[in-house]
Amino acid sequence: MTGKSNILNLHPVPIENNGGIGNVAKTQLKILSKSFNIYGINHIKPYGSLFNKQIPNIFKITKYAKIKNTDIVLVHGFSSFLPFIALIIALIVRADLIWMPHYHPFSKHNNRFLAFCFFCLFNFYVALFSKKIIVATKNEQDFFRKCFRSQKNIPIITHFQETTHYSELTPIIFDNYCLFVGRDDHNKNLDLVIDSSEYFLENKLKVVVVCETNRKLPDNFINLKNLNDLELASLYKYSKVTLIPSHYEAFSLVAMESLIYGTRVVCSENVMISTIDEMSSYFIRFKLNKNSFEEAIRKTLIKESVSDQELESIKDFFSKRRYIASYLDAIE
Repeated sequence: MTGKSNILNLHPVPIENNGGIGNVAKTQLKILSKSFNIYGINHIKPYGSLFNKQIPNIFKITKYAKIKNTDIVLVHGFSSFLPFIALIIALIVRADLIWMPHYHPFSKHNNRFLAFCFFCLFNFYVALFSKKIIVATKNEQDFFRKCFRSQKNIPIITHFQETTHYSELTPIIFDNYCLFVGRDDHNKNLDLVIDSSEYFLENKLKVVVVCETNRKLPDNFINLKNLNDLELASLYKYSKVTLIPSHYEAFSLVAMESLIYGTRVVCSENVMISTIDEMSSYFIRFKLNKNSFEEAIRKTLIKESVSDQELESIKDFFSKRRYIASYLDAIE
C-alpha cells in the first residue's frame, strides 16, 4: 500500500471515555490518524433497531465512503449487523475490509442457537471475505481458522495501555480493597462478588465497585461512578487484587489496565487474556462458583507483589509502540 490511504471506521465512537469496543475504536482513531486519513460515521443516524441491534443507514454510509475515496473499511463487533453492512459497503466501493470481531463463543450468548444462526446468515461471509481479521488472542484466531481462513489472514494483536501519568498517582481509597470494574449485567457477573461479601468482611477487605448500578450493595462495598482516567488508574494501582468474574471476555481491557499498574488479577477461566503465555503468571483463574472464587482471591493475596522488572516487562508487552507496529504491519 503506498501513499496515505483513506480508512472508513464504521464503529460509532463515543465522545466520552468508555470501555469495551468503544474504547478500542476511539484509541484506533488517535493512533491511525498519523498514518492514514481515518474518519467515522458518528454524524450518520441509523435507520432504527432490530432485535435490539442498531441498523446503520447503509445508503448514506456508502455515499459517504465513495465521496471519501475509501481504501479500507474498518469494522468492530461480532453479534451485530455492522460487520455484514461493512462487507457490503467494501464490495460496493471496492475497498479492503479489516474486521476486529471481539469474538464471543455462541455458548456464552443469551440465546446460543440464535447467535449461531445470526453468524451463519451474516457474519460468516464477513469472515470469508475480510482482507484481515484482527484478533486479540489465540482462542479467537482458532475460531476464525475454522471459517476457511489461513493464520496469516488472522493476526493476533493485543491491545495497549498508556501509563504516562503512573508516577503522579496517589490513593483515593485508604482501606485495603479489591476492585471490580464493569457493567452490572449477567456477563460481568457482579452477583458472584456480592455473594462473597462475607469473605471480604472476614478478611477486612473493602470491595470498590466502579459501575453504574441501582442495586443496594453490601455495607463493605464502595460504589464509585463517573471517574476520570487518573482516578481509575489510582484504584488499579492501590488495589490488592482486581476481580473479573465474567462468564466470558474475549480479551479484557480491565485485566490489561490492572496489570499495567502492577496489580494481579483474579478471573474466571473464560477471560481470554489470561491464556496469553507471557501474562498467565499474573492471573489466578477460577471456576464460576463461590468457593473457587474465594480460594483464588486467597492465593492471590499471599503472592509477592509484582516486581519493578516484571512491571516494565508488562508495560512493554502492552506498549503503544508494539501495538502500532503490529497494527500497521497487519493492514498494510
